[in-house]
Amino acid sequence: TIECTDPDLALRQVEARWGNGDGFYDTNEINRALGAWYNSLYGTSRFYGPARTARVGVEIAF
Repeated sequence: TIECTDPDLALRQVEARWGNGDGFYDTNEINRALGAWYNSLYGTSRFYGPARTARVGVEIAF
């Protein structure tokens, strides 16, 4: 996490990422951001998607 001492700066960054860039963070943009957060934690891919995989590589040189 990044600590922000200026709350306006944090709000501008959130609006720039999830908003339309007009500088006003309205309810549609808030719902879009909260929906993305919710889906990242509890979305269908969390329960019905493929299992997590890990790749392990080994290289042998003679």
